[in-house]
Amino acid sequence: MGDCVTDKQRAALIDVLEKSGADYTEAVYKSLLFDTGTTVTGLNVIAGDPDKLSGYYGISLDGKAVSLPSDGVLIPVRMSENYGYQKGDTISILDSEIHTHEAAVTGTYTCYFGRNIVTTPEGYRKIFGTDYEPRSCYIRTDDRLSRARVRSDHHHRSCCRSAGRIAHVAYVHQDTGACRPAVRQDL
Repeated sequence: MGDCVTDKQRAALIDVLEKSGADYTEAVYKSLLFDTGTTVTGLNVIAGDPDKLSGYYGISLDGKAVSLPSDGVLIPVRMSENYGYQKGDTISILDSEIHTHEAAVTGTYTCYFGRNIVTTPEGYRKIFGTDYEPRSCYIRTDDRLSRARVRSDHHHRSCCRSAGRIAHVAYVHQDTGACRPAVRQDL
């Protein structure tokens, strides 16, 4: 849903999801920067309820589930390989105002796309010193709830579309487990 989505717009989307019986979880999804020591590049921060988020966003290493940290972040294995980060190191994350926030690397996980670091709501608060305010949804779809239906129902409510907002919504198909995380949908 993004930072620019109002509480009223967020509530309208959640209402659609609740009324449809959708299986979903809310999360923070932020595209930020991090300082590698030699360059500054992008990454995505994903924070959510550890019991729920792992059911939507596969957080595993060598086929085994990895627990989300509340005292740091998990980083993709490839990020560890490319930038030399190891457990116990610190990543310097730059927020949208270019303030630096330090995050301890507590482990790695398998991620096949992008630089997505993950943590819990408590970890997010510790790293950024701000409230955890989820503005994204991961939604598990099945025959009862399609992406088109969510968009249609949400359009009907004229929430995000009328304000020209972009929502971050990831869909996970209930039967196949196919996931399209980090997909931004114009709702």
